[in-house]
Amino acid sequence: MKKIILQAVIPVFMCAVFSSCININSLNKVEREYSLSCPLTVEQDENDCCGGSIKTELYFGLLKPDGTTVSEEEWQAFVDKSVSPLIEGFTIIDAFGQCKNAEGKLVKEKTKMMIIVQEEGDGKNIDKVKKAFNKTFPKNAFFKVSYQVLASSDDEEDDACECDACKGDDDDKD
Repeated sequence: MKKIILQAVIPVFMCAVFSSCININSLNKVEREYSLSCPLTVEQDENDCCGGSIKTELYFGLLKPDGTTVSEEEWQAFVDKSVSPLIEGFTIIDAFGQCKNAEGKLVKEKTKMMIIVQEEGDGKNIDKVKKAFNKTFPKNAFFKVSYQVLASSDDEEDDACECDACKGDDDDKD
């Protein structure tokens, strides 16, 4: 009797062990590689990348060469004069940055982070913002990061994007 039970239990136990190993290994896929032009999360695939939108993060160091900091009034005047006329929409976040200067000395400073999402090819205005910042606040730190993103807003129609991932599943709308 014990032999019959063992012959039945051992294969079931072995199947459970092997299937759990397979499932655990499938969960270990932290990320997939895609081209840098469209970074995606694990849940997305290459067909989800609609393209066309670029997210740019601009980091403006507020420490002046004389050791003072750009005031809120000076910053707002810069935004009103040099950003708002050029960029349709943006978000500004107060931040704190640090880096090493040319001499290797640690520099800590208040920073403004500006986030802009716009159509691909609209980067000329961002370059104008950078030039205006460098002219208004010479020798202040400036850093730019841009990458392609999936983007939409409430005022856009769902059909604005041609890919299936952006359109959603229309089968349930009957």
